[in-house]
Amino acid sequence: MHEPTMPSVDTDTLARLAQSGVVSQVSLARGRYVGLDLSGVRFEAVDADGAVFEDCSIAESVWQECRLDGARFGRVDLSQSRFMTCSGTELCFAESNLADTWWQD
Repeated sequence: MHEPTMPSVDTDTLARLAQSGVVSQVSLARGRYVGLDLSGVRFEAVDADGAVFEDCSIAESVWQECRLDGARFGRVDLSQSRFMTCSGTELCFAESNLADTWWQD
């Protein structure tokens, strides 16, 4: 994994940013996010390398041009989410709902 270009935002900051419906060009790299409702949020050019999401709802979200290497989603609802031109290896989706997700490139 590479070093993030900026510090990761904390849980409260991510929740606040998500209220607008768009989280763009922020670092979530190696951050830990638990119990958030991020449903319907659009993530654009987000660095989530090594990020951990646990017990979150991120259903009906859009991830575009995001980096997801080593990201972990544990008990996360990602149903009906779209991942477009995202990069990522070694992703983990333990006990997560991936129903009707769509992946492009």
